[in-house]
Amino acid sequence: MKTIKERILTIVLVANFALALVGYMFVRGALRHFDNYVSFIMFATGIILMLLFLIVLWIALRFSKKKVITEELKFFNQLTSWSKYLIDLNTIQIKSNKWNDSHFIRNLGGDIEIKQENIQTILEFELEIAGETKQFHWPCSLETKSLEMYFAIQKETGFYLDPNDHSNYYLDLSFIGN
Repeated sequence: MKTIKERILTIVLVANFALALVGYMFVRGALRHFDNYVSFIMFATGIILMLLFLIVLWIALRFSKKKVITEELKFFNQLTSWSKYLIDLNTIQIKSNKWNDSHFIRNLGGDIEIKQENIQTILEFELEIAGETKQFHWPCSLETKSLEMYFAIQKETGFYLDPNDHSNYYLDLSFIGN
């Protein structure tokens, strides 16, 4: 569900795009008949509207990037206080399930069948913590063969565990790049 800020940002961007389109039409119309002061006013108004579009778009992009970077920094700062373990990727069991879904959309020309392939992959591994063996599960969206190739290349990765709550953990799969 979208927050109020995201909805407002969406409305502003759509309205901004509409203003840029109007500005573009003003510029095109003014260039066709560039012989009087009305054409000059239309041209200037169109340029201003298109510049306004670029400024608002630039601000929105900076805001969205800043938000993502801030959330990532908060997360990685939190990881520094967690316990880090090295996991041998050869010891991870990859359990995967594939299935196909299909549904129909009715239109005037007849029914259209849409087929979709789904995959659910779970990585299972055990770790000894304070003399006790605990089992962990990590969801992943890649297929088994792809994971096996990445794991064969990487050999080991970091596993972060919250010392206060063992239900909070993070398996570093950043080497996969998705």
